[in-house]
Amino acid sequence: MLIQEAGPGQSLGALFGLVLVGFAVWIYGCAQLAAPLGRRLGTGLAAAGTVAAILLAVSLPTTGGATVNDTPQGGRLAYEPFTAQRLSALETAGKPVFVNLTASWCVTCLVNERVALDSEAVRQAFAARGIVALKGDWTTQNPEITALLQQFGRSGVPLYLLYGGKGEPVILPQILTAASVLEALGKV
Repeated sequence: MLIQEAGPGQSLGALFGLVLVGFAVWIYGCAQLAAPLGRRLGTGLAAAGTVAAILLAVSLPTTGGATVNDTPQGGRLAYEPFTAQRLSALETAGKPVFVNLTASWCVTCLVNERVALDSEAVRQAFAARGIVALKGDWTTQNPEITALLQQFGRSGVPLYLLYGGKGEPVILPQILTAASVLEALGKV
């Protein structure tokens, strides 16, 4: 949960800080059994570890972590938040829609986005075909997303659906490549 709230960089910093504090406590405890010179040295090392942990904590950025529905930047596919109402409205209008059901803890989802969905070729194909991309965040077990997963016989993410504007959606595989996504988009 810390990675979801603070982001991977801040979480790694927090982990290093905890290791430094643990090191400081361990050194201080060991130093208490040593000769006077060893106690002073151990206390100094413990203090240095504590100061390093505090400096690390102060240097971490205070911005929160990214959510799955963030606006695109740096070559990412532009998503709108998934809602059943938005999907229904787009289907009624005959618009092609790509639905990405994901979660921040889903490693497969994250790899698929980085390797396939955020590729330049896929972004261009989405734009050229006017495909609206919806992303549903199932990190906290959203009941609306759970219902859609169950509708397609799934008990978890990822689930990728491509609505061509009429009829039933195409279910893309759970492991994506840019080529497999472009092949599916070519049928829209």
